[in-house]
This record gives sequence, structure tokens and C-alpha cells, in this order.
Amino acid sequence: MLCAISKTQPFADCPLPIADGFHGTILAAFPLKKNMDKRDKKLVVICDNDADHSFSLEGELRNRDFEVVIVTEATELLKSAQSLQPVAVLANPDMKGFNEYDVCKHLINEMNIPVILLLDKNSTHRASIGDCRADHTVTKPVEVDNLANLIAKQMAWHQSNP
Repeated sequence: MLCAISKTQPFADCPLPIADGFHGTILAAFPLKKNMDKRDKKLVVICDNDADHSFSLEGELRNRDFEVVIVTEATELLKSAQSLQPVAVLANPDMKGFNEYDVCKHLINEMNIPVILLLDKNSTHRASIGDCRADHTVTKPVEVDNLANLIAKQMAWHQSNP
């Protein structure tokens, strides 16, 4: 079942198990298949304020058997990740309200979820990215085959190093 959320559709209509108190805008969400084992789950959360890029990535990743949730508010990323337990988070550190240090610390260290930062060509965060200890960084526009392989590698590494 497809669940498409927009600013005009209330979040409560979506069957996804998002955390209580969620107030952000999810533009597209695809629920997990029923009875899917966590080891087989390939859910990715994309947190980016570039809707065109997010939807492009979402379509390309779905074509490669990933399920995708797009979150447009940086402040809602941790709640979404905690609730959904994705295999990876793709996030743009240039988003308003995004704190790459706190996000990476929480997702990587506390939740064991890989973080791949999506950097704009002119990102103001390039100099400080290494300090946040993200699993990887990629520059937009993203080569989707390489990104899918990177997600798979990060997924395998995090599953073998809980």
C-alpha cells in the first residue's frame, strides 16, 4: 500500500508507525511490507529540503528495492528514525534546524543507524563534516547506483557491528 502525505493531508491517515508528537511534513512515505524481518528491511529515510532531489532519489531507490520515507523538517528526523528504524538516513546538513553533530551522535552511536550526508556543491558545512563522524558524505547530484551500493555496504557493516 502506498501512503502519500502532503501538507494538505493529515499525517494520521498514514499507517506508518511514526513517533507520537510528530508535527513535520512527510511528503512521501511507503510503509514496510508486512512480516518483513528486520534483517531484510531496506527502509531509507531521506531528510532534505530539496523536494525535487528527494523525489528523484526516492524513485531511483525504490527501483532498487529500497523503501523510502522523505522527511522535510530537520527537527523531525530523529523522531522519524527512532520510530521507523531505517537501515540508513540520508540527510542534508544545510537544512535549517539541522545539527549534524547531534544527529550523527544519536543515530550512529545510540541507534546504530548509518548516516550519509548529502552535501550541496556549495555547502557551508564541508569544513566541519569530519567532526560529526557521519558514515559517509556524497555530493549532490548523487549517482544513484553508487549511493545504493554505499547504503548496502553501510547496512551490512552496521548489522555485523551492532
